[in-house]
Amino acid sequence: MDRSVSHWIQFSYERQDYLVDLTSIRFFARDASQRISFWLPDSAMPIVLMPHDHPDTYRQVLTFIDHRLDVYPNAYWVKLIYDRRDYFINLSAVRAFARQASGRLTFWLPDNGQDIVLHPVVNAEAYQLVNDYINKVILHPMMHSPEDVVDRLVNSSDHSPGNIPENIPGNIPENILGNSKDESDHGNSNHENSN
Repeated sequence: MDRSVSHWIQFSYERQDYLVDLTSIRFFARDASQRISFWLPDSAMPIVLMPHDHPDTYRQVLTFIDHRLDVYPNAYWVKLIYDRRDYFINLSAVRAFARQASGRLTFWLPDNGQDIVLHPVVNAEAYQLVNDYINKVILHPMMHSPEDVVDRLVNSSDHSPGNIPENIPGNIPENILGNSKDESDHGNSNHENSN
């Protein structure tokens, strides 16, 4: 792993001193009592932190969780509420997903093997986050990249603003549309993107 993106913390836990790179942790869980749990990479060893028992370490881990998306953009972190816990999961670390005929979506947390079973109605928000990851990142990654948008526009036979598919994400440069600045000023304001 690139050391420039490491986030090492040092702490004592159950009579041992640990030095842990938080970027290597694949998920965190926080329950109603505000306990934060995480598993050391490639082990079944959980670390369970309580705010009053490990205040400095707890604060460092909580700060990392709160800023993980800004600092580590190559991971795919999501927050899921499941079984009365908040889970902060790097979905790019999950290695298997299963979908049942009923629509339920199952995946297994890295390192501890716990299964997360999401129902499309009961766990609608969490289900949508995981389903979006599967569709956009695993199954169809090129359909959602800026390069694919440009490729689809350049290779289409009609480049007029009214013929651009609405489901293409991202900003589309004006010169790809085949419009000059003069043409775009004549009532064609409906092709602005709102991201």
